[in-house]
Amino acid sequence: MRLTLALILAIALAAACGDDTPVGTGGAAPSAADLAGRVFLSTDADPPLVAGTVVRLTFDDESLGVNAGCNSMGGPWRIEDGALVVGDMFSTEMACEPELMDQDTRVATFLMSGPAVELSGDELVLQDADGAVIRFLDREVADPDRALVGTVWTIDTLISADAASSMPAGAVATLEITEDGRYLVSGPCNTTSGPVEVGDGTATFGQGGSTMMMCEPDVMAAEAAIQAVLEGERDISIEGPRLTITGDAIGLAAGAEPTDG
Repeated sequence: MRLTLALILAIALAAACGDDTPVGTGGAAPSAADLAGRVFLSTDADPPLVAGTVVRLTFDDESLGVNAGCNSMGGPWRIEDGALVVGDMFSTEMACEPELMDQDTRVATFLMSGPAVELSGDELVLQDADGAVIRFLDREVADPDRALVGTVWTIDTLISADAASSMPAGAVATLEITEDGRYLVSGPCNTTSGPVEVGDGTATFGQGGSTMMMCEPDVMAAEAAIQAVLEGERDISIEGPRLTITGDAIGLAAGAEPTDG
């Protein structure tokens, strides 16, 4: 994939580095400071994207992160004369469905062509010299963070040191933190509950009590890993429908159903 993107860059650099034609946000070309630190999700594209996929742009101070449904891509970026200028892009090398890999290439080509850029509040629009357009909305508006308390989170990932593993096949465990300061883990075998104190970016889990059913060894191991995470003070991170709880080189990740709209 790296070689492919290098070839794309050579083609893109031969193309026009943007277009001064307004792209229809009703806004203006942003500065780099207007975009740095923000994440945008695509809402519409012409030509259209693969059904069910979203382009995600993460603007760090110097690096643009991109995901178009398959690989993670990125490269240096700047705003120049009303255009988004993206330098030589890197990419992970996952194998996906051909249409998704083609979309990675198409989006990378689009970004490296120097598309005109407009920002109006939370709306970002990119348009290349051929008229192709991708419209975006700030992630915090398009997919707002779910509330920690009162949401039923389905645990799908267990973290140990720098490794992450999925829950055993067919095993479903949920976590809920209630308004009265309790946490409840349901399944895949036993039920565990205990006190929890929610802070600013943290949660402190007290001693919990659990049922004592015996299940398959891999399920029991997963339950033990979950319970180890839910002991003591842990860091809490929520982005959209994703919850991550970490501390002492262990953790877990869980998902919530997307909001409507």
